[in-house]
Amino acid sequence: MDFKENLIQLRKKANLSQEQLADKLSVTRQAISKWESGQTMPEADKILLLSDIFNVTTDQLLKGTEDSQNHKKEGADFFPLMGYIFLILLAIGGYIGYFVLYMDTYFFLLMMIIPIVIFSAIAIFKIKKAVLNKNKKHQSF
Repeated sequence: MDFKENLIQLRKKANLSQEQLADKLSVTRQAISKWESGQTMPEADKILLLSDIFNVTTDQLLKGTEDSQNHKKEGADFFPLMGYIFLILLAIGGYIGYFVLYMDTYFFLLMMIIPIVIFSAIAIFKIKKAVLNKNKKHQSF
């Protein structure tokens, strides 16, 4: 759900007309209408006032609660999955390394290190991406 849909839903839930909401925010009814139609977005100070009026977080107001919950769930599923992948790659590396141990000890070590490097690189990439997305959200206001 996006901002315009959230605004309409929250305004109706609070039993407010566009005119009444406009009075509370010191804007025109036309401004509320433009926000609800998606033509414009309110300024940051108005978003903060809207979150206070409707008693929701700015995140819930801008993105909706469903998006926030899905994002948290998606992030929570990542690390257990990566743990399983790491263990599988480690087992495969150990299995292959065991059979070639007598041929080349360095190959065995390489097969043990590859899963660790892959897991670490993916984890670092995901963490950086999450941090950058968090910073972008804070900078947008």
